[in-house]
Formats: sequence, C-alpha cells, structure tokens
Amino acid sequence: MAEEKKIQNENSKPAVKPSKDKVSFGKKVAKFFKDYKSELKKVTWASKEIVVKHTSVVVSLVVVSMVILVVLDFAFNMGITSLGKLI
Repeated sequence: MAEEKKIQNENSKPAVKPSKDKVSFGKKVAKFFKDYKSELKKVTWASKEIVVKHTSVVVSLVVVSMVILVVLDFAFNMGITSLGKLI
C-alpha cells in the first residue's frame, strides 16, 4: 500500500502551477519592436557600390537565361511543328 502511494505521488502532476506575472499584449509588442530596433543596429549593411554590382549581375543573368529559354522554345516549337508535318 505504501509503495502504491509512493508510485502515485511520483507520477501525479502538481495540482497548482506556480503563478507567473502575466505581461500585457501591449508590453509584449513594445518589447518586440524595441528588440527589433536593437537588432537592426547590429546589422552590417552592404555599400551602395556592392549592391549595384550584385544587382547588375543578377539582372544580366536573368536576361541571358531568358534569351536561352526563348531560343530553346523556338527550336522545340519548330521541331515539333516539322514532326507534325511529316506525319
């Protein structure tokens, strides 16, 4: 009997959780933006020259990819049209 109570006491959850001070929603939002602002101050931003250089590389690669896809689309379209005429 004593062993059963001991096992029961070990497995049971506490009836009352320790109370925590509830923080209002407004204070949570204010803390979020305060932390957000402090984290943005720690960011190392790229210089304007680097941003322009990287942007130009991306745009040029997109244009080259577009040209390649247009040429491939035209070639496959002509090939399938030619196959359709043969049949």
